[in-house]
Amino acid sequence: MDFVLGYRDPLFGLILFVGLVFIASFFSYWWAVVKLKKQQNSLQRFFQELHTRFDTERLSEEEILWLLAKSYEQNGKYEKAIALYLRLGESLDPQKRVEVLKRLGDLYLKIGFLARSQKIYEEILGHYPRRIDVLERLLRVYEQMERYDQALEVVQILGELGHESLESVYVQARYLVRQGKTKELLELYQEHPFLVRVVGEYLFAKDPKLAWESIWPQDLPKIADILWYLPKEHIRTHTPFLQELYSAKGYVDLAKRSQIFELDILLHYPKARLEFEYLCPKCKGVVPLGFTRCPLCQGVKPPVIEYVVAKRREGEESLSV
Repeated sequence: MDFVLGYRDPLFGLILFVGLVFIASFFSYWWAVVKLKKQQNSLQRFFQELHTRFDTERLSEEEILWLLAKSYEQNGKYEKAIALYLRLGESLDPQKRVEVLKRLGDLYLKIGFLARSQKIYEEILGHYPRRIDVLERLLRVYEQMERYDQALEVVQILGELGHESLESVYVQARYLVRQGKTKELLELYQEHPFLVRVVGEYLFAKDPKLAWESIWPQDLPKIADILWYLPKEHIRTHTPFLQELYSAKGYVDLAKRSQIFELDILLHYPKARLEFEYLCPKCKGVVPLGFTRCPLCQGVKPPVIEYVVAKRREGEESLSV
């Protein structure tokens, strides 16, 4: 009974709580020490690979580090590549160090460490403010961080350097979409037709009537997937391509055949369904989701839409006219 009363004593509870905190802190500290030791051993073994994978008598240490870092980067071992680039940056002269920093910035950008990437690019520009390649990379970072005011400053700098790239035009378009400046966006599209997908995604969601009036007929196949998923009340059939597309979908009966193989199949076999894949014209990578900026290489040219005919899912009904 005395033990139970003691257990209920607030002082006993406080002592017990402090004891548990001490034990937890001790084990946490012990685990951190063990983990740090493992990391140090792993890093030591990692750098020992330099002497086993390369001929250290014919190559300098800098050349070995550079080759190994590029090898790890190409194989997706970004943590090891970053460790090597950081070590390289400590020993190189300022001019060579810039290339290492650029590699580091690119890696951080690739794995989503935007703040680190921004810091590195800004450091390079502090020494070489006219580096257009670095300015474009910094522009991409600001866009992904949605810092459009800073992004537009970079666009202005590129313009002053006499360089207007697709990258800068694309960022301007994303800014206008974010601000809802439809008129300015359409003016930009008239000058740069590669923005058709940015304009199409924005306008068909906001104002389908204006979208049909603004997008050039020859650009419609470049956004076929967006047009395919439009509600029936928003479609138009004023071009042969649209007649084939919506006849294949079952919205209208205006085309009996199509020069597009997959649409022709749907016209004759309505039990099939249509899906899309997207080929990046820059890196030639194929992804299953539409994009305005390639998720693989960050290119801003609109994807080439590839039609894929698939079997209709069980219970899925075909559309009828």
